[in-house]
Amino acid sequence: MHRLVLLVLSAAAVVLALASAATAEPPVVTVGQAPPVNSGYCAFPVLRSDEFRLTTITKPDGTLITHINRLLTFTANGKTLTSNDHFTRLVDPTRPFLIDIAGHLIGVHLPGQGPILLEVGHFVLDVRNPSSPIFEAGQHDTLDHDTATFCAFFAA
Repeated sequence: MHRLVLLVLSAAAVVLALASAATAEPPVVTVGQAPPVNSGYCAFPVLRSDEFRLTTITKPDGTLITHINRLLTFTANGKTLTSNDHFTRLVDPTRPFLIDIAGHLIGVHLPGQGPILLEVGHFVLDVRNPSSPIFEAGQHDTLDHDTATFCAFFAA
């Protein structure tokens, strides 16, 4: 009898799992490019352009999960540096003004010298006041306005 109850419960769990998977929306993939804009990281213009691939999943409760792969290109004064990035953005439908981001957002490295601009880790922003993160863990040079080394490379 005990085995029959376990079998029925297991079968019910499988049916519920299949039903919830069947109601989930398929991922939406967006591929594109953004035109160059001033990054705003330095006292002079450093253009930033993006090539990206966004894969967005909408969970049954409305939560948006977007995995972002992008190549950033920074250009100024005849110099160019790139950053190959991968991160995830979560938006809870009950608090859509909060953006939860984790991963490798920016990693600009000079060959043989290491990183000169990093945006890695986890942070939560309120889009109504994006300059003041609610939570921050990791190294966030752009959020913390610590871009002097990055700017010095492009200024020289």
